This record gives sequence, C-alpha cells and structure tokens, in this order.
Amino acid sequence: MDWNVFFSTMSQTCGAVVGIFSAFLITKIIADQSEFSRLRDKISTMISKSEYLKAHFDRVDFEQLNNKELKDLSDILYNSIKDEELDKSPEFYYELIDQPLYASKSDAIEYIKYAIQRAEKYQLEKKKKQEEEDWKKSHRESLERAFGSSVLANIDLMNSIKPITNPYASSPLDRIKESMAHDPINNNREQSSRKQLIIDSKHQVSINRKVLNELEGSNTAHQLISRSLVIVLLLFFIGVIYPLSFLPLVPGAEITLSIRAFFDILFSLKGALLGLLAVSFSFLIATFWSVNNRLKLSPKECEDLKKMCQPEGFSIFLKNYCDNN
Repeated sequence: MDWNVFFSTMSQTCGAVVGIFSAFLITKIIADQSEFSRLRDKISTMISKSEYLKAHFDRVDFEQLNNKELKDLSDILYNSIKDEELDKSPEFYYELIDQPLYASKSDAIEYIKYAIQRAEKYQLEKKKKQEEEDWKKSHRESLERAFGSSVLANIDLMNSIKPITNPYASSPLDRIKESMAHDPINNNREQSSRKQLIIDSKHQVSINRKVLNELEGSNTAHQLISRSLVIVLLLFFIGVIYPLSFLPLVPGAEITLSIRAFFDILFSLKGALLGLLAVSFSFLIATFWSVNNRLKLSPKECEDLKKMCQPEGFSIFLKNYCDNN
C-alpha cells in the first residue's frame, strides 16, 4: 500500500473542510460585531428608559395612595362586621372585598386583622356600655323614688349646657389643604398620571423581556461559534498537520511511532515549515476566538437588564398592581 496517496488525500480533504468552516466562522464573527454593537446600544436605551420610569414611580406618591386605600378597606370592613359574629378568618374576608390596586395580599391581610380587632373592641365596649346603661337606669329609678323626678330633671338640664366653641378654630392654611385634597380636578389629574405611568412601565417590561430573549439567543450562538473554532483547530492538527508530517514516505516502508521520530521531524526543514503553518493558523483561530468571546455584555449590564424585566424592578407597587390584576 502506498501511504503517500492516503496521507496526501487525507490532508487535502481535511484542509478543504477546515478552510470552508474557518471562512464561514470568521465571516460570521465579523458580521456579529456590528450586530452586537446594535444590540448593545438597544439594551442601553432600554435600561435608560426603565430608569426614567422608575424615577417617576419614586416621584408619584404611591405609598400614600396605597395606605389610604388600605385604611378605607379597613374602615369599610369594620363598619360591615362590627355588629356581626366575628368567627371568620382574615382570608375569608379577603376573598370578599375589593382588592386594593397597589397593596400586596399580606398588607391587605394585616389591615383586615386590624379591622377585626377594632370590631372586637367595639363589641366589648358596646357590651360594657350597655351594662353601664342598665346600672344607671336602675340607679336613677332609685334616686327618683328618693328625691322625686323634678330634682333630677333640673340636674339633667344643667349638665346638658355646653360651652360655645368656635367653628373656625382651624387655620386658613389647613382648610386650603383640605379643600385641595378633595379637589376632583386635582385628583383626576393625579389618577390619570398614575394610570399612564403604569401602562408605560408594563409596556417597557414586555420590551425588556424581548430584548433579554434576543440577548440570550445571541449568547448561545457565540458559545456555539467558540466551540466550533476549537473543533476546527483540532481538525487542522489531526487531519492536516499530522498526515503531512509523514510525507514523503518511501513506498513499502513501515510507519513507526516514537518520540525520537517526532523530534527528528520537528527539527527538520519539513518540521519547521509545518510548525510555522500550525502556529500561524492557531494564532488566527485564537484571535477570532478572543473577538467572539468579547461579544457579550458585562455582568452589571446583564443584571440591570434582568432586573428591569420584572415589575418589581420599577416599583413594588407595580408588582402588586400586576399581581392583583
């Protein structure tokens, strides 16, 4: 068997495969550089818009509105159950009420518990007051029998006289603030602003998620390219350099593998040429492998984008609003 034909054919075939795949991978990396720049600018813009909306959440007083809604919830529930049997759990009442827009379930449960506590206190005070009324009634009947009803009527008349109070005791500034707080035009404007902020933020969350999916797909492609470059380099050494190291071979000679034969080839003209070829191609592959690995965001940029893909990244009140709806 003529090993020269075998090794020559093998090196030519593997060289063609290595050349085709190398050209494809290098072209892909060069094209991905401009695509990555576009994607990075897009992500930077999305993060900036998200930070802008987050700052708006900090300026709009959602916490005050949320506390007011929870207080109203507690007052309404208290007025509804104060004369009823208090044998239901807070979770039972939570399923019956209109859930607040910006409050979490745990916060609503706490205010429901507070309403139940107020109702229990009211019932205890009502029972105590009824007992006092019964005692006063029996005591008055005893006094009427002892002193007569006319004397007790004069005492009741004197006790009913109260000092005159000024109905305008509050300052003009307090009255102005109170009137502005109940101004329907002002309240409608704030409500409209809150709704628009929530709509814009939810839309931005959906856009951020799409961009994150695009980034994850790009990272997967870059990992595949890096592995392909390593495989091409291995194929070049095994399928091209190694077969060429045996050429030319005397027909009929046996092929022997030894460390001495390796060094004999390495320190020959043939070894020098093959070594130079191997180093040059390895440097080319390593360069584009390094370029491909740089086509990714920093950990901080990835963390910021992932944070803004969740409603709680903007505000806890946006998360509660999405959960409640």
